[in-house]
Amino acid sequence: MPQSYVTYSGDGSTQGFDVPFPFLRRAHIRVGYGWDYFEDTLITELFEPNNYTWTDNTRIRLQTAPAAGAELTILRQTPKDNPLVEWTDGSTLQAADHNIADLQALYLLQELIDRSRFATLAQGAGVADYASQAGYAATAGAATRADRLTTARTINGVPFNGTANISISAWPSDQRPKVFYVRSDGSNQRDGRNPHNAFQNVEHAINQINGFAFPEPWTIVLLDGLSTAGEIDVPDFTTILGLNFQRRTVIQPTAGNAIRNVFRCGNGVHLVNLKFTGWQIDDFDNPTKGFAMVFRPGATILPGGVPYGQNCVVTSALTEVPTPLPMDAENGNPAHPKGGGCVLADASVLSPYTVFPNMMTWGFTPSSHNGMGYVARNRGFINPVNAIGVGAHRHFMCLDGGQMVVSGSSSQFGDYSFWSEGSTQRIAPLKVSAAAITSQTNAAAIISGAKSALVNSTWILLATSYNANSWPSGYEALTRKDAGLFLDAISASLVHGFERPMLNFAEGMFGFDGTCVYDYSFHAAFKASWDHLAAGLIAGGQLTAGAQAFVSALVARLKATMDNYWHEVGQAGASVPNPVEPVRRKLRSLITAINHQWTAPMAGVEFFRVPPARAARRIQRSIVQRNGGRVRFSGQDDAGNAVFVGGLAIDARSGQLGGPPFDSAIRGRITRAVISRSY
Repeated sequence: MPQSYVTYSGDGSTQGFDVPFPFLRRAHIRVGYGWDYFEDTLITELFEPNNYTWTDNTRIRLQTAPAAGAELTILRQTPKDNPLVEWTDGSTLQAADHNIADLQALYLLQELIDRSRFATLAQGAGVADYASQAGYAATAGAATRADRLTTARTINGVPFNGTANISISAWPSDQRPKVFYVRSDGSNQRDGRNPHNAFQNVEHAINQINGFAFPEPWTIVLLDGLSTAGEIDVPDFTTILGLNFQRRTVIQPTAGNAIRNVFRCGNGVHLVNLKFTGWQIDDFDNPTKGFAMVFRPGATILPGGVPYGQNCVVTSALTEVPTPLPMDAENGNPAHPKGGGCVLADASVLSPYTVFPNMMTWGFTPSSHNGMGYVARNRGFINPVNAIGVGAHRHFMCLDGGQMVVSGSSSQFGDYSFWSEGSTQRIAPLKVSAAAITSQTNAAAIISGAKSALVNSTWILLATSYNANSWPSGYEALTRKDAGLFLDAISASLVHGFERPMLNFAEGMFGFDGTCVYDYSFHAAFKASWDHLAAGLIAGGQLTAGAQAFVSALVARLKATMDNYWHEVGQAGASVPNPVEPVRRKLRSLITAINHQWTAPMAGVEFFRVPPARAARRIQRSIVQRNGGRVRFSGQDDAGNAVFVGGLAIDARSGQLGGPPFDSAIRGRITRAVISRSY
């Protein structure tokens, strides 16, 4: 049994409670609700005499009985900053003073043991299991500490702060920074809140974060390296921080898991100061596995929460005595094992509600021989800053409409510096005429007031006329969400006299590859729902005549966009729009590199010393553009040869200008000169 605290469960009528442990002064006793044993704080504290009184030295009486299920905690908190007895020279020694001094030390020790024991057992075994030992009353249905703290509860009939209802959330607002620590020799039975009580693995720390009902920014500090099977889904706004010196926190795969992604990141995730080694790319032409940082499937990325990798490195293990192997860049160097990759931004795995499928890095170094650096595909976007690639087979790569802006970076040795290949489809929604655009500043309030009724009536229409009640599970929730987004877009367009919100809504009808997100069998239902929502707004009579015309025009162009799409893709049975207006556009893969530095381009992935200069090739040989992919680049190599956007080049030895722009200009001048002299 604990020696310094007790917790009672209220029944709505009992007001008297025992204080079953000794204390030195009544001022050392604290009473309240929502005890956080990690912080040794009470979320809501009661005070004498307003909230309770002492009936004798072992019992108190509350002014208002705790509500049924409310958890009342009585605990002793002996002062630890100053001694209760101070001795002076020549004073008379008394037994009472000695007893107080000794008891102060004894009680402090008991309180330390009680808090540590409760925290450890509650974290490992669950609050409910420990309740029988400690007399701790857990919230009904909440087995673990995380469950208990994240379950919102209301305590009724407690007047001490003048509020009838008190809501207890996950953590009090004055909680210390939200940090979990992980160490290879730690224990998942501990609380993880300081280096001495660190968890053993990062997956367990993430499970604790996921246990909270409300997303909050947490930091997981890795005190040393870890071995993992990878495919770790990092919650939104979570930082993974390596603390073992700069880039010395090693993340390596467990046996048989080298060809897996490591951290799958959501909105606002931050990776800092980590070293990834031993991982391997699955395929150079179609890379999907073996990267340190990728998107978390189903995540929604917003502009303010782009995943960010900072000061990290991906390496390959090198043997002390080199064993040269043949290099074959065109075929991916089959004699060499593949290395790992840094970052893969594949927008196809994200939620369709993602606004900005982007990743950003600073100082995230691909130093993995015959590995990959950065890959953006399927309209994913990466902005690598100060990325110094060393020995990779492909340093920077875009596929299927991927986009990349490479700023102040370098590709050293290895094979291909830039590889851009393929394209994807994007949708260009049809716009209204400029004359139709108008504004009504109070439209937001009007639409907000009608929103709930319009969404409800839309579902009733679909259920009545389109058999919506038989649609797959979850379609009703999605339909209601889309109807709300439609009304929000109309509202923003009207308030600002700006068509872009509705164009964004139209683009939201399509996935990353320009494919409609709904099957054609639902096309008529979608158009009917948009007509119904627009008619409801107009019938309300609160929109001006100009605003009504603008709404009608917006909806007409939205429907025309969808009709033209289905006609353009050759959907059987789709009506022929009048007029036919193509809405699909090609989106090329594109790499834009500014101020890039090449060191021995195409020198190969097999080296253990800095390759001699003769191993280098021309910058242009290290750049691949296929199937519509494009690379825009400027910079220079280690020999001083310079290149500029558009292909203009300067040879460092001769100072000669060359490249397509120069050659074209010279040919034109020569042609004109020849023509002029021919007369």
